Amino acid sequence: MRSLGAAKLRMLIVITVRTESISVAHETFGQGSRSTYIALPSLTPEAVGAFVSDALHDTLTHVAPLSDVLHKAAHGNVLLVRELLSSLKRANHIFYDFQSDAWRFNLVRCDPPFSSSRLPC
Repeated sequence: MRSLGAAKLRMLIVITVRTESISVAHETFGQGSRSTYIALPSLTPEAVGAFVSDALHDTLTHVAPLSDVLHKAAHGNVLLVRELLSSLKRANHIFYDFQSDAWRFNLVRCDPPFSSSRLPC
């Protein structure tokens, strides 16, 4: 990373850092770089519900159990919510039911059960 920062080339680099690591990122890219920081606050449980509802094309009520688990597991981190949702789909805990023409999820099938302390089953 330091060599990228030292290069005298025009480039766009997108990185994610925790708030407490911003000074380290700035040191890495040096004083000559122009940085823009965009704070992404934690998502509320309602926002995670809306995200999951939109992703699964279903009602907030139906996806509430899944969105609650995702919010607790990701602590509202928008990037982690998305990744967890993708991981659950890859593990077939979220699947498309062609008979009902809808997305379904089954957190009970997880072994051990999916919980906020353990990321995808």
